Amino acid sequence: MSDPATYSISVRLRRTSTEYSYVRVPVTDEVIKRADDGTGRLDPVKVMAKACELGESAGVQWYAESRNIEPHPTQQTPTADEKSY
Repeated sequence: MSDPATYSISVRLRRTSTEYSYVRVPVTDEVIKRADDGTGRLDPVKVMAKACELGESAGVQWYAESRNIEPHPTQQTPTADEKSY
């Protein structure tokens, strides 16, 4: 007796890995927002932009935080060089 035919459905998945790091943003005029009276305050937008820039440096140590696997929001047929497992 032959085995019954089996069927499968190809589902495209997305794996997202989250990493974190700490960088030190120097308090310089580059991250200060000056008022008309000459006083200054930290500009949070500039601080975060500088932190992201520093995060691109080669010497920054990154730590694994989490990994999430979920269905990809765009389902499509695998290309010829992509495998289905």
